[in-house]
Amino acid sequence: MKKSKKHELTTADRSDGGHEHARQLRRLRDKQVAGVAFQYAKLTDLTDTKFRPALLSLARITLLAERAYQVLKDRPSLLNAKGELCESIDSFRRLALAQAQMLDMLGLTPRAAQEMRSWAEKELDLVGMLAKRVGVTVNGEAKPADDEQS
Repeated sequence: MKKSKKHELTTADRSDGGHEHARQLRRLRDKQVAGVAFQYAKLTDLTDTKFRPALLSLARITLLAERAYQVLKDRPSLLNAKGELCESIDSFRRLALAQAQMLDMLGLTPRAAQEMRSWAEKELDLVGMLAKRVGVTVNGEAKPADDEQS
């Protein structure tokens, strides 16, 4: 049986144009994304694989934002030929906003960290109140309630 060449990609059809250098660059970028995602996983204690897509997305956005910022920084002027702000500024702003939102979701912003501390304190208070009500001692043993002791 003859194979159909209809679905085969030629070298020119591939995104890297078939060039070894382009493949190497893509592998380096993939390693860089994986490394940044790993660092975020360590920072957040989200090492479970179910969090991997979110961490990889955050890593990609972070790296894109850094590259976009570098392009803006290297420009001689932030104005285009018409004297208006260049469109790259808006692209960077959107990347930075997406990054901030993802960092917030993962608890890596000061506001999110404060919110988590507040939540944890409330949870501990609730556990303490329940323990007093039920009559549990520090070592976890049941003790008679205050009204039963009198």
